Amino acid sequence: MRSEDISETLRLLCRREGVLRRVDSEGSRKRDLIEELAVSRSTVDRSLRELVDAGLVSRSGGVYRRTLAGELALEEYDRISRRLDGLMGSPSFLDGLPAESDADPVLFDGATVSEAERQSPSAPIHSFTELLERSSYVVGFASAVFPAEVETYREQLRRGELVSRMVVTDSVCERLVSQYGDAVQEGLETGRIDVRRAPDLPSYTLVVGSTTDCAEVGLVSHTSNGVRGVLRNDDPEAVEWARRRIATYWRTSEVVCPPARGDD
Repeated sequence: MRSEDISETLRLLCRREGVLRRVDSEGSRKRDLIEELAVSRSTVDRSLRELVDAGLVSRSGGVYRRTLAGELALEEYDRISRRLDGLMGSPSFLDGLPAESDADPVLFDGATVSEAERQSPSAPIHSFTELLERSSYVVGFASAVFPAEVETYREQLRRGELVSRMVVTDSVCERLVSQYGDAVQEGLETGRIDVRRAPDLPSYTLVVGSTTDCAEVGLVSHTSNGVRGVLRNDDPEAVEWARRRIATYWRTSEVVCPPARGDD
């Protein structure tokens, strides 16, 4: 399909989505659509004619039905609408991500976003630590580290309720060593946490927290001024995308961070 045809189909869906949704796949008559939609007959006539011409609706004996193309187009329209709603409804969160970010729109499909506000500046990090607390296995990468995050990992490891594999930047590794050395050493000695470093990571923090029943993505948007927001999503497609991204950086990480005490 040519790009202009795709654009026209999208415009048609935006204009006639209400009628397409009301056309039952089992069959609808025009008079019923006029009553249900409370619009003029001419509007319904134009809508049905355009939808039939586009192959999204079929007509047989005065009965209109959504075609398979119509069903799939409506599903795709709803999916795009959900993602755009998530994108456009989280301006502060997006401010913490660079324009060239590799974050996928799938992350916003059904996601919940906690943004930092004047009245509740710590709400995002609380959302992130809550995800860590409910997880028994966490994988991810981090380009920043926060005291509440370190303390949550420490408590989870002490209780024996967490196994984790994380990749961090050189600067995060240095901060872990200089500011949280005892906590990190304590965690390493449990044998349930593996922290490695990579020279280049995206400028956000991404984890997948898992239990025996489910998995959930946590993406922390942050700037030099602190956390801007935390996105969480347990949709399987979002989880799979996050796992692939994390695996890419895990495979290229080599240096253990930090070295155990007594190492050179």
